[in-house]
Amino acid sequence: MMNAQFDENSRPMLSQPCDEVFTPKMPLTFILGAPRSGTTWLSKIFDSHPSVMYQHEPDMASDATPLPVNYPEQDEIKYAALIREQVAAFLEVRNIKSAGSLPVFRKQCDTTLSYGSRALSIYFLHLLSKIPPRNLTKHCIVPGSPILQTYPRIHVVMKSVRLVHHAGLITRAIPDARTIVILRNPMGQVASLLNGITAGKFEMKRIDFDVRLLATPQARTYGLTRQRIAAMPQVEKFAWEWVVRNEKAIDDLDGNPRARIIRYDDLVNDPMGLSQDLFNFAGLDWPRETEAFVTRSMTPRGFNGYYTVYKHSRATSEKWREELSEQNIMIIKNALRLSKIGNRWPELIS
Repeated sequence: MMNAQFDENSRPMLSQPCDEVFTPKMPLTFILGAPRSGTTWLSKIFDSHPSVMYQHEPDMASDATPLPVNYPEQDEIKYAALIREQVAAFLEVRNIKSAGSLPVFRKQCDTTLSYGSRALSIYFLHLLSKIPPRNLTKHCIVPGSPILQTYPRIHVVMKSVRLVHHAGLITRAIPDARTIVILRNPMGQVASLLNGITAGKFEMKRIDFDVRLLATPQARTYGLTRQRIAAMPQVEKFAWEWVVRNEKAIDDLDGNPRARIIRYDDLVNDPMGLSQDLFNFAGLDWPRETEAFVTRSMTPRGFNGYYTVYKHSRATSEKWREELSEQNIMIIKNALRLSKIGNRWPELIS
């Protein structure tokens, strides 16, 4: 992967001029991370801002062809153009998954009536989605959702758990976009994935080791091959995917002033302080609505479901100590000790 150069305005310059420049009409912030790493909680903190239009995993609803995880550096110009095209398409996705994630927040463009009707529609569609067949509302468009052309001053926040290994490409390819990558310690993330499997939240084929990652320099560094991965127990596969996926994002963003890498642990320990810092990084003020939501989100409310954002206490983030067996903890710890990324959690590798 080629290194980007930066001018005094922190704009990326690829080694060759791009044939087109992706310039959104609004500020754009990406929140990226592996599944079960805290991306939804952080994204909903941003969504609580009245000026933010939040796009929840719009890439999941897209039929765009996934870009290769690794490619020759001379192809970066081509893939930069493709990622710009895909992000432009993601901005227009307004189905219930992308535009209707819960909870629903009032926006600056809302009247009391428009907010009430939009919230009611979203809650109704979520209720309807639980009635068989469960994909009945999959393609429903959220009524009354903000339209980019109508409200050009809106700040778009886009969250994805699929694009984290493209974090470097996205940040270099899209001028002025900000990228936040959140890392959850592998113990907590693996424990959450195992809980999701037990609860039937995932299909195993969708969360098994992504073999595309084997083409990366990070995977080659650790001697990971299809044969070696196939022989691993599931927990070890999860641990090594966590290492490779996150190390690739960190390496690709190295030195980029328009990217921030944070730990989920630090967000749990100081949600107000770190969120305010991230809002400042993204160019957003700190509204009272966001402060109120952060406070509420630290306490479980109602049904404490698998995907709820109302549970982010220190006790919750440490539940893996009770949920993982000693054998599984050692499997994850061994991978972490061999990795470069392990030094971000010295308390786990000691």
